[in-house]
Amino acid sequence: MSQWKCTNVVYHFTMDRKVRTNNIGSSKDVFFEPELFPAILMSKWKPAHITLFANGKGMITGVKDKRTAVFTLSQLIEYLSTSDDIHR
Repeated sequence: MSQWKCTNVVYHFTMDRKVRTNNIGSSKDVFFEPELFPAILMSKWKPAHITLFANGKGMITGVKDKRTAVFTLSQLIEYLSTSDDIHR
């Protein structure tokens, strides 16, 4: 058997507030189609991918280490704080 190698980590998080989803439209980096899936799918900060639900719970996938996940989460928090469309 070969050595183990970490290729993907999933980080779960809970925001301290809810996320407004009624004004979300789809774009290249932000996708929200509630008829297909009830969460905002974001790929603004590659290689990370964020799944964010209206209740503020979410996950970060596609990262290989905690440092990248923490950076991506800080970018998400900054994005939410400057975006009136999805900040509540």
